[in-house]
Amino acid sequence: MGIELVLNDLSFEPFAPDKAVARQRVDGFRRAAAAAIKMGANRFVRCPENFQRNFLAEGYSMGDWLKDEDVDEVLRKALKSWFTKSPYWQGDFDLEQKVRSRMFEFAGREKENAIGMGVASLLNGLGVSFLSEDAWNQTNIEIRVLTELFSGEEAITQDESVSVRHVSLSNHLDVHKQWIKESLAINPIGGKEIWDRRKEWFSKLDFCEKTEAQLSKLPHEMLSPVTEHLTGLQRYCENWSSGNFDKSQFPTNRVAPETTITLQKYGEERTFKCPDEIKRTFSWHLKLTPSTWRIYFEPMPATNRMIIGYIGSHLNTANFSN
Repeated sequence: MGIELVLNDLSFEPFAPDKAVARQRVDGFRRAAAAAIKMGANRFVRCPENFQRNFLAEGYSMGDWLKDEDVDEVLRKALKSWFTKSPYWQGDFDLEQKVRSRMFEFAGREKENAIGMGVASLLNGLGVSFLSEDAWNQTNIEIRVLTELFSGEEAITQDESVSVRHVSLSNHLDVHKQWIKESLAINPIGGKEIWDRRKEWFSKLDFCEKTEAQLSKLPHEMLSPVTEHLTGLQRYCENWSSGNFDKSQFPTNRVAPETTITLQKYGEERTFKCPDEIKRTFSWHLKLTPSTWRIYFEPMPATNRMIIGYIGSHLNTANFSN
């Protein structure tokens, strides 16, 4: 799985005033990506289709930079070796379908689809930008994600705000060190490994039997988000000493119970046989935005543990039906 690096395609603009400044921007990008790779990120950068045609300055494209004899040849070869995933979803049909069914918007650039930052959010990866404007001098970038869903024959647009981890300077990585450390500590090659090593990695979580099949069929692009959210639940339990479950310890809008009307109408879909042989109806769930996936869990205050009941795509609700 690893940590995916994704080029923010919006950061090609505004153009640099001249070639010298364009070279400086590429060098800043290279340093930030190199620092992330040194810390353990995957040694490639997902980038837009035909990215070499993107201009850095008037009359000076990314392809021109890669052939620019005024730039050290070793640096040019190093950067070129990273740009091996083009287009963004190369070799991943499911990821391509998810990208094509969404619009990703960045404030001030709403007329452009922020595909790079959207892919970074879907992969739970790290966006990397050219520092072409102050907007990219941030460790997290907020984007708006519009997802087209279908409730029966009716189309519904899900509108969510998502924070994407991001760097454009190497020192931005200081903010992400803990996340990188945790991501590398638990780095499964597939969902089956999560199941096989669940007692080692998630000792405070008890998994319902049905989740074995759900994890075994886990799509590649959901591997990192699912792992991170299970790690978040594990970490919560490790620090849980008393009281009821407190959703405020999780990012806003990521954790919620089901509504009463949904449980009345679709409670059976959320009723799972637990490891202690008791059937429970699960209400609490984590939203793996910007995907439509959910993790249903049952907090157990008496033991400071949680039961994982379901890991998969959106279940039916009062407002949405498959």
